[in-house]
Amino acid sequence: MQKTVSCAIIETNSFDVFCFQDHLIMSVKHLRIICLACSLVAVSSFLVPGAPVNPSQVNAQAGIMRWETVDTPNSDPGKNDVLNPYIGGNFTGSEIRDLSIGNNGTTIIAAVTVDQRYIDSTKPGAPLGILMYSMNGGITWSTSAYLHLISSYGWNSLNQVYNVLIAPDDPKLWVFTAGTAANGPTEFWVSKDAGATWNNAQAPAMAAGEAIGAIDISMDYGTGRDLMLATRSGGGNGRIFMTNMAGFSTWIQQSNPTTDPMDFFAVKFSPTYNGDQTFVVILATGTGTYYNIGLRDINYNTTPSWIYPGDGVEVKSSSAVPSLTYVTLAKSSLSLPSDFSGQSASLRRAFVSLYSPVVSAAVVYQTGIFRIDDSVVTTLLPTTPGKQIYSISFFGTYSQGKLVAGLVNGSPCNAVVPTIYMDTPCTCAGSCSMTSLKPPTGAANQGNCGSDNITVCSDNLTGIGAALVSWNPDGSLAYAATGS
Repeated sequence: MQKTVSCAIIETNSFDVFCFQDHLIMSVKHLRIICLACSLVAVSSFLVPGAPVNPSQVNAQAGIMRWETVDTPNSDPGKNDVLNPYIGGNFTGSEIRDLSIGNNGTTIIAAVTVDQRYIDSTKPGAPLGILMYSMNGGITWSTSAYLHLISSYGWNSLNQVYNVLIAPDDPKLWVFTAGTAANGPTEFWVSKDAGATWNNAQAPAMAAGEAIGAIDISMDYGTGRDLMLATRSGGGNGRIFMTNMAGFSTWIQQSNPTTDPMDFFAVKFSPTYNGDQTFVVILATGTGTYYNIGLRDINYNTTPSWIYPGDGVEVKSSSAVPSLTYVTLAKSSLSLPSDFSGQSASLRRAFVSLYSPVVSAAVVYQTGIFRIDDSVVTTLLPTTPGKQIYSISFFGTYSQGKLVAGLVNGSPCNAVVPTIYMDTPCTCAGSCSMTSLKPPTGAANQGNCGSDNITVCSDNLTGIGAALVSWNPDGSLAYAATGS
């Protein structure tokens, strides 16, 4: 049985790749990848009995991290890819910019870039970021929520959909950021009924060059739930705002850890927010990247104090060189154990990945996957410029769990994007990763693909795969969305 995925015909054990040239658009203000076709894949994962605490990097064994393609948001019956028409003789492709999985395990929403003629055939061909969703774990996809959205009051026809998120305890509560291609994400939209109706949450006005860099939704804590957005500008003008879901009447700017110029790259409410009332941030200043925990006063919607002094705990693998700054850091991924508590030093554990497109000796030592135990930073996987981490997802508690990671780059001629699995991320003190035996597809015909030097082309990681990874609610299944 053949499946068409991102301009590649995928058979059970072989690939016949039809290549086309892709493009990557990236900025420090907000990471935006367009004109790349995507595939969404899922894998069953298992813990390895008797795995050593600090194994060296190896290939995962049978049954571990073998990825299988599931339907991606589709528009062409019988195919598994989003409509991929020609514009001016070139493929426009599509891109899963972001995805989120509901706590019921079946609801998935995704921000997907398609040709805007897919939505309105009267318009000229151009990339458009839209919202698509699946109610059956990716078997079928729909644009009906997006069609409701574009008819909603206050929607700008030039808007793109950027980041998407489902509430941690309500699969019908969806939020996303939107904005024009020129300004990036500057708006915050909410649906309480799985996309049937939408409301503009009236996010604060952004300053020139400022855009929303990260968002989150808290759990319902009895008297409501909080929404959070954090911004970045590429110049250290980042801010944090929060509002209560009760009325969206007021977004209140929270205090930053210090008055230092900083941009925010990742934010998360505590998984035990109803008890500890804390949230976690990854921020970058002009001198480094930091992890910190804000202590909330939910009655007044303020953040009176922060756990760590100064800007926070510096995130880096080598003390010999400085960490990444808001100029060199492009993306951070943040994941917390289910029993995390910002109020308890013994439960302050976080997993962080950092990615930078800037290639230098300093950057090589400061990107990768890190575990932070209160204020102690341990490098789980240092990376090199060609093997950087795009996203991570941890499933488990403080004492045990598992972690999956997706790489930025993939092999353009093999059309695969490597993923990494860790079964002892809570205890290992060094490299403890295993690469997938059968990686997800992606990154086709980029970088050196098509070069006359077959040896250079065959095994390099020079294509953009940008693998987004996530666990389902019970940890039995992992998802990855890749660009190719």
